[in-house]
Amino acid sequence: MSDGGDLSFILGIRIRKMDDGSRTMDQRHYAEQTLIHFGMMDANHVSTLVEQGALEAMKINDEACDAGRYAEAVGSIMWMATMTRPDLAFAAALLARFTSAPTNRHWGAAKRALHYIKGTMDHGICFRAQGPGKITAFCNADWAGCHQTRA
Repeated sequence: MSDGGDLSFILGIRIRKMDDGSRTMDQRHYAEQTLIHFGMMDANHVSTLVEQGALEAMKINDEACDAGRYAEAVGSIMWMATMTRPDLAFAAALLARFTSAPTNRHWGAAKRALHYIKGTMDHGICFRAQGPGKITAFCNADWAGCHQTRA
């Protein structure tokens, strides 16, 4: 194993070292590509992810939308939520409830989430520096297979 220097990009996640020693992780590039894919790069920003009463409104029957496209949007939002955007988690979980039979109302809610993402592309996770420590990570694909530590 060798030291490759400071990590700046991995799995579509940008990692930046700040002047105060903290590290930030965001998915700006992925968010941009998602917005381009859904034709929403010019979308207006909304300040909230989910409208008040959205769950009740989403239960009302409506015309079906393209289920594949809806699932793509939900998957993209979920990827950001699980990697660097915990603020998207509630909306992602709410939208995921309807992937088996999405309607235009559900698609509208997914688009609202994309509008929110448009204005918050640089949001992410910040790890604050507390002293001279450094982040070190190791990975072993068969970690659970170690019989000495997993007996």
